[in-house]
This record gives sequence, structure tokens and C-alpha cells, in this order.
Amino acid sequence: MSAEDVAKLFESVYAQIKQKPAEQQASIRGAVDIIKAEAQKEAVKGEKPNELMVEMSSQALATSAPDILTDMADVALATLASPANGVVTIIRKIAEKIKASRGS
Repeated sequence: MSAEDVAKLFESVYAQIKQKPAEQQASIRGAVDIIKAEAQKEAVKGEKPNELMVEMSSQALATSAPDILTDMADVALATLASPANGVVTIIRKIAEKIKASRGS
């Protein structure tokens, strides 16, 4: 997978950010950028992601844009060959915690 392939997968997520209130867009985009960079590092370069950065960014999205966090899990899954990979696992765990806390 190339960096361009990863960028294409994240296009839908960036489109969702534009639907959020203007004052929230920069912080949401920042969190998404970090997750994208870590997914790209893992998918393209085969390097281990910075789990702390992914977790912190995912938690920020859980607060400000839980719908985008859920979609990020799908995008990360499409980005990475193995569902056991770090970025996907971290995002899924946080998304599951959100659903459980909301009784969904």
C-alpha cells in the first residue's frame, strides 16, 4: 500500500470534518492527522505505530467527534492488512468503550 492509497482512504473522514462546527475542525483534523500518520507508518513502512499518540488522538475524537472515531476504525481496518495491527486495535478499544458508556 502506498502513501497515496492511505490518503485516498482517509478522504471520507476529512469530508466529515468539514461538516463539524468551524471551531472544532482544527482539533478534530489534528487528531485525525496523527492517526493517519501512524496508520500510514504501519501500512506503508511496516513500522510499529506510536500507540500512545494513537490512543490520545482517539480519545480526543471520542469526546469531540465520536462518529468520526467510529469511521476511523473502518478506514484503519481497510488501510492495514492485519486486523491485529496496532492502530486498528487501539481505535476499536476506544470506540467500544464509548459505545458501552452510552449504552449502545
